[in-house]
Order: sequence, then structure tokens, then C-alpha cells
Amino acid sequence: METTYQTTLPQHKYLTFLIMLYLTIMLCSAVLIYKPIEMKFGYASGATITFPLWFVLSDLIAEVYGFKISKKILWTGFFCQFIFSLLCFLLINIPSPPHWAEQHSFDLVLGHLLKITIVAFATIMISGYLNIYLITKWKILLRGKYFWMRSCAASIIGEGIYSVIATSLLQYGMVPLSDIPIIIFWGYSFKICCTVFLATPANLICRFLKKSEGIDIYEASTFYPF
Repeated sequence: METTYQTTLPQHKYLTFLIMLYLTIMLCSAVLIYKPIEMKFGYASGATITFPLWFVLSDLIAEVYGFKISKKILWTGFFCQFIFSLLCFLLINIPSPPHWAEQHSFDLVLGHLLKITIVAFATIMISGYLNIYLITKWKILLRGKYFWMRSCAASIIGEGIYSVIATSLLQYGMVPLSDIPIIIFWGYSFKICCTVFLATPANLICRFLKKSEGIDIYEASTFYPF
């Protein structure tokens, strides 16, 4: 039997790590979304801390590795989150031994994951897809310059869409109706601050990745649903 060897595989040094980090942040956001965080003038969801990281990481991947890879990671990440949520849902609903007294803890923390994932599907796909689309589209228009500005603008738009839609749907029935606008406002405000704060380190990491990987992809992003 003849053996053939492929010697032209693309060598991406950091892409695997970035994908794992991307998925880690997605799962943390899903688990922590109902954890309230007290702020000076109100409170927000625990996912408020993690989602700016997710958007900035999406920007980095789109900027360095291109639109097509970013889109695949977006779909794959959501599919993995769905599997995680479905397994948690099935396993926590399997009857436990009579002496087990901690079922309520699992119900409280993980019982809503499947609902969160289903609701988040549309919002993540809209906001996340629009985010990577804008990054790659603006990269061509601005000839690769001003990543920090493009990242801030795209992330703030995406985070705004996610904050309004996802927070309204997921917090409805969980907190008083009058608290939902407060959660949206303070959560979104905090996300904007985090996004701006992360712009400089993200810009430095972007330069490092482009130099280390030896790539700087200019890829025309086509806006279509899938």
C-alpha cells in the first residue's frame, strides 16, 4: 500500500489555544449569567464580565485568521455549548440516590443552561456574526489600520444587540420586570468600559499574532445568514 505525506499543512501556532479559550469563555458566560454582581449604582449579570473578553477574542481571530475561520469557530462554539447544556440537562434530571441532598444546587446553577443556550442562539449568532463581519469588512476599507478602533466599534455594536435581546429574554421571570432595564443599562455600560480598556492589550496581541503566525489575511466578508 502506497503511503503519501502531506507537507503543506498550515501551521497556526496559537489558533488551537485561542479556540479553546473562546469556548471556555462561552461556557463561563452561560453558567454565570444568573449570578448577580453588585455595582455602585445597581447590579448586572455575571456574564457581563466575560462577554467583553469573548467579543475581543472574536475580533482577534477574525483580524488575524480571517472571516471564514471565525465563522466556523462561531458555529462550532455554539454547537459545543449546546452539547454541554444538553448533557447537563439530562444528567441533573436523572434520579439520584435517596441520600443525595444537593440536587437543588445543581438545579440552581445548571438547571437553566439549556434554556440559556436556546435563547442565546439567535442573539449570539446575530451579535457575534455581525461583530466578525464588521471587523473584516472595515479591515479592507481601512487597509488593515486602526484595529483597536475597529474592534471597539464592532464589539460595542455587537454587545449592545446582545445586551438588549438576551438580557430581556433571559432575565424575564427571574427578576422583577422593573429591574431588567437597570441590568441592561449597567451591564452594557460596564461592557463598553471593558471593551475600551481591552483595546490596547488586544492591539498588542494582534500585532504579536500576525508577526508570530506570519499571516495578515484580507478576506472579503460576505453578509449572509449562515
